[in-house]
Amino acid sequence: MILFGISCILVEETPNLTIAQQDFLRQQQTILEQALVPKSGSKRVRAWTSSDLKSWKEVHNGLPHSFSSLGLHREEEHLVLSGQHRLQRPTRQEEEMQLLWSQLLHFDGTKWRAEIRSFTADLSAHADHQWFEGELWLQSSPPLFREGQYDSKATAGRDPLLQNVEHQIRTPDRVWLKKKGLADPAPVRFENSLRLFVTYLERNQGQVKASIRHYVQQDDQLILSSSFSGVSVPYAVVVEQELWLLAQRRSRYGPLPVWTKTKDGISWDRWSDVPIELSKNGCGSPVMGQLREKWWIFCTEAS
Repeated sequence: MILFGISCILVEETPNLTIAQQDFLRQQQTILEQALVPKSGSKRVRAWTSSDLKSWKEVHNGLPHSFSSLGLHREEEHLVLSGQHRLQRPTRQEEEMQLLWSQLLHFDGTKWRAEIRSFTADLSAHADHQWFEGELWLQSSPPLFREGQYDSKATAGRDPLLQNVEHQIRTPDRVWLKKKGLADPAPVRFENSLRLFVTYLERNQGQVKASIRHYVQQDDQLILSSSFSGVSVPYAVVVEQELWLLAQRRSRYGPLPVWTKTKDGISWDRWSDVPIELSKNGCGSPVMGQLREKWWIFCTEAS
């Protein structure tokens, strides 16, 4: 049985938060806690476990809901899902807070608990959080509401990735990549090299094509190594001596989890469906991690 723990911890990376910022983060805590309260009709986070990475059994009870754009990492004896409780461009209030906050759901194999981890950072729009080696990677967009910068046409729609602005892949103190259509950073260390996988959406004559770009660090810069068409929303994990890459592909039922792997970071297996049973709703943003002797896969139900 999986249980919910509604304790929500606010970690302040700086003690000098204003009263308005503290109140705002308390609101975010309350919203995040609701993802751990069972609610029918909401998009569920779905989960499967395996001891051999071949046969997967679904876990049906005690899972979060209304939580998407998943990332996953380990902290001590917990798997920690990062994500967001909604997908939309930032509000004026969020931009004025000048805060960077990460929404985290800790899982010890039995219980869940929620955490808001905050930083003081002048980043107005941030999404696609992935923690790696103790540092937050994310996608960021330029400010929208500051004087002279708001453009209703450029910012139309809910998804910040579809805005007609430059997108950055960054850590709090460094911009690693910047280009329209970049999202979903998935950093990993393989064969002593930092590698980064990202979604790239390319617009051409009204059509949007999705792919995954694979970068390798050389001399403190990220160099494009390869790309994969027809897939998006990557997540990378090292399994023994292999690098596994999870992603999603489009289908008539919605997003479906797929994966590939490599032994050398150059030659990749063919993409195949992740061997999990899905409903017709599909499931997107797949992530995978090991907790003690079990492997876990999580994804967010499409509808």
